Amino acid sequence: MNPIRLIGLDFDHTLYDGVHSLARVRPWFERLHRQNIKLGLVTGRTFGSLQHLFEADGCPWGDSFPDFAICFESRILNPDGKSIEGCEEWNRRRDADVEDAHNIIERELPAWKRKLEAEGIVCRTTWLDSNYGLYMEFASLKDSSAACEKLGVLADPSHSLRFVRNYSGLSIHAKNRSKGPALATLLEAWKIPQPEALVIGDSFNDLCMMNGDYHYQVATVANADPVIHSAVSKKNGIISDKPCSHGVIDIFERLF
Repeated sequence: MNPIRLIGLDFDHTLYDGVHSLARVRPWFERLHRQNIKLGLVTGRTFGSLQHLFEADGCPWGDSFPDFAICFESRILNPDGKSIEGCEEWNRRRDADVEDAHNIIERELPAWKRKLEAEGIVCRTTWLDSNYGLYMEFASLKDSSAACEKLGVLADPSHSLRFVRNYSGLSIHAKNRSKGPALATLLEAWKIPQPEALVIGDSFNDLCMMNGDYHYQVATVANADPVIHSAVSKKNGIISDKPCSHGVIDIFERLF
């Protein structure tokens, strides 16, 4: 097995479960930081929300963790919120692609919702963000899966959009501006080979880091989607039998 020089962690339902998750893992952040392992987050969350949750959980932001934060699934940032050196062009192009996707989604959304409702698939909440894309929340995993499949067919194939189910939610955003290629860009900037990076995630928006498109080492937690368990198993990664942050600690204990 290759040495691990960088760890990219998904946030919600992987590292964070809302109950002092961050404080629980903090000793490991400090220990791995002393071993000169780069530690960071790869998440759909905003930079500000991450910083707030760390402070609320008693973990000073940037104090041993994180060394980087890939926010909105694809914007590569330092702990101070600025672009990491060597990733500026990625972030610039990423923002342009996200703006294009936002304009397409804003135009198409009313028709998409009407067609879903005509088939009895009703969206509970719709959140359209110019920095990310569209998030739709449905009543059940069944509805979100059906919506993902339906909209994937309805969408104009010339539009560069990506449709990703995440439990009972569905996100639609710029294609190729997701966690897998963003992390690859960061590794290239830091001159770290992909096999020397470990990624830990739980849901469909993490699949692009785990499905074999990249050469990252992979691990996941007990509560992960079965699709993630399958992807990790195929790559001979670690599947913890513990959920969320307890599972992250279990993975660290096995590896380090």
